[in-house]
Amino acid sequence: VNSTSVVDTTTTEEVTLTSGVVDTTTTEMNMGTQCDSRPNLYFSAYSEGTSYNKLVEIWNPTNTSFRMLTGGFQLNFCYNGCSDYESEYDFESDIVLAPFESLIMCHSSFDVSLLPNGMTCDVMSSRLSFNGNDLIALTCTNSTGTTTVLDTIGDVTLLSSDTGWPVCNMTGSNLGDVTIIRDCMRDGGTSDWSTSRNCQWSVFENS
Repeated sequence: VNSTSVVDTTTTEEVTLTSGVVDTTTTEMNMGTQCDSRPNLYFSAYSEGTSYNKLVEIWNPTNTSFRMLTGGFQLNFCYNGCSDYESEYDFESDIVLAPFESLIMCHSSFDVSLLPNGMTCDVMSSRLSFNGNDLIALTCTNSTGTTTVLDTIGDVTLLSSDTGWPVCNMTGSNLGDVTIIRDCMRDGGTSDWSTSRNCQWSVFENS
């Protein structure tokens, strides 16, 4: 995973950034086969900071390229603790996530000066608006219309506190005002947050 630094979220600046993310010349799987066998993409980083300073990173640990839009990938959200997904995000451009590369997705008003050197927002969208008590899931829909949860941050079946979902069983640590970075060398994600939070992450408080 290429996210190794904590995002400082102490300031906010209105920015506009467009960045091509990954190599689109690589051979990717055809639509309809992208999700017919479970892809091993997963969240490798998450940051919930002040104002609009929110981001998630998706990591591809495989030797296969994935086309995010036509391949059936989505982000799904559940706000303030709820019993079912409430909204979904379709990728706005047909980005290809190359082997052993990451896709960094930020809110459209993210202050990019807070990012570590060499790190950029590959996708910027106002839909990346969440707090520590909002679930985010990476899903994929196959050629028969069946949707699979590849990875999740938070739990759709549980109510979170106002300060956010607990993570790593650490006293006072939750998804509000933190950056969490996934432990390296993982084969894929999990739809079970209780497994992920106990504990597949390094947790850093945003100052």
